[in-house]
Amino acid sequence: MDERLRAFATACAADPGLHARGLWAYLEVGDAARARLLALQVPGPGALPVLVAAPTTLVPHPLRPVARSA
Repeated sequence: MDERLRAFATACAADPGLHARGLWAYLEVGDAARARLLALQVPGPGALPVLVAAPTTLVPHPLRPVARSA
């Protein structure tokens, strides 16, 4: 996790409402690039939309209570 993301995660942990609209999800640049490269390797025409996100969130709290308060 780069320093800008780490700083943003710290801010979100202190104020969960800060990134509630994004559901506290994030994606690092390297992971986004890998997902794109993998998608380009799929043969055939057409495309399907997918959501690519990290397996964790930016807040270290259980999400249900945090979502209710945001």
